[in-house]
Amino acid sequence: MYGYIPLCSFYGGQYRQYKIRLLMLSSDVETNPGPGKGYHYDEETVTDDNTRRILQAIADTKEEVKSVKRSVQGVQQELENIKEELKIIKSKVDCLEYSHEVIASDVASVSLQDEVKEERLNEIERQLNSIENEKLKPFLRVFGLGE
Repeated sequence: MYGYIPLCSFYGGQYRQYKIRLLMLSSDVETNPGPGKGYHYDEETVTDDNTRRILQAIADTKEEVKSVKRSVQGVQQELENIKEELKIIKSKVDCLEYSHEVIASDVASVSLQDEVKEERLNEIERQLNSIENEKLKPFLRVFGLGE
């Protein structure tokens, strides 16, 4: 908005204060540009107590972050170990389930074979009784009846 002309009250009040503040800040940068790139604060060069406290808090925070990282790495390693153990347990459970199915089918097969054998035994016993009855018929005498 290049064609915008501010009101006199705006220009006179707020813009003037803004311009003065901007000039003050820019002159400060020219007279005191601060440390150059790559400058590192040393304990000997830091004279301000607040700056020392801030640097100490930063160092403490960095140490805490390192400690948390070590803890997280330990937890991740434990989690990996637990996952491996869980895989082993799952494979053992799968093996046991398969064995259970095989044993159950074997038991069903044996039970069926027992039923067949029992039926066969009953049939043989019935046939034996029938044969014995046929053999004993000629020797059977009933008193009071004629032959």
